[in-house]
Amino acid sequence: MASALAHEINGNFLAINGADFVEMFAGLGPRRVSMTFKKAQKYKNCVIFIDEIDAIGRSREGAGGDSASQEWVNTLNKLLDCIDGIRGKKKKNRFLKFFTTGRTSRIIVIGATNRAEVLDAALTRSGRLEKHIHIPLPDCRTREEIARIHMRKEKVAPDFDFGAIARATSGLSGADISSLCKE
Repeated sequence: MASALAHEINGNFLAINGADFVEMFAGLGPRRVSMTFKKAQKYKNCVIFIDEIDAIGRSREGAGGDSASQEWVNTLNKLLDCIDGIRGKKKKNRFLKFFTTGRTSRIIVIGATNRAEVLDAALTRSGRLEKHIHIPLPDCRTREEIARIHMRKEKVAPDFDFGAIARATSGLSGADISSLCKE
């Protein structure tokens, strides 16, 4: 969905896994976050998709005091700072009030997780990742269409039963069905 959104706005698409930001070495996680947002600012329009955002966005309540958890908290704080920086500073005009980053770029940040309940409240508050969309697992008809899409380049028998795949894959996500089709 995030890739389709980037295509719709004629923008670039940056896909990152939340675990890519988790580092044991001091400063690497926050630096990677900063580099990602700087790269996005170079484009006119950009969608940043962070898969498994719960890897860096989990609640800070009860976080221990060891250096690994401190580094994770620093990474989360840098992510929050960068998301806040997208809106930029408020500039006043006699006739207009608007937000600008000082650039012509527009950045949209989308995070995905299977565990929304563990996300930090600061990450999901108003002005950050405030919109929540639950995407349920596909039904039988949709699973059949997903299988057809992922097998369209494969040589299959003319009487191949995509419905059988759909019926046998109850409870699988679109990504699971894609992996199954590749196998």
